[in-house]
Amino acid sequence: MKMSLAASMSNTLSSESIDQVMVELDHFRRQTERLDLMNKLHGRMAGVLDVSAMIETYSVWLMPHVEHELIGYQNQVRAKKHLFCSGHGPRRRSIIAFAEEVLNNSDNEAKAYVSEEGHCAHKWLMETAEDAGILIILKDENALSDTEIDLI
Repeated sequence: MKMSLAASMSNTLSSESIDQVMVELDHFRRQTERLDLMNKLHGRMAGVLDVSAMIETYSVWLMPHVEHELIGYQNQVRAKKHLFCSGHGPRRRSIIAFAEEVLNNSDNEAKAYVSEEGHCAHKWLMETAEDAGILIILKDENALSDTEIDLI
């Protein structure tokens, strides 16, 4: 009787230990995938010297993971704006007009915006000692998910 109770407890502990190990392995797998993505981004950015090319490189890297129509950056101190848009024709004009509206919006808040045409933009504020910048990512019809925001 004592042997079967001990064996039963051992099996329970083993099962719990295995479950814990599987959870940890899954965590490390996701962390490794994320670090691999960051490493690939750093590799692409290594030879890029100007902000416009950085925005384009970032957009191309991000596209397989977060589908988007436009990435924009505005340096408020230097009054410079960089937009990289994948749309064409009238749609492109609509997307760029909305992006400029969001970038020029005087509210200094990081938040999501939706246009009348259904474009969704998310805005981040980035401040350093010598710079105050705004990054926006614009999608068509869908707001960014929490997972997408975490990756960005």
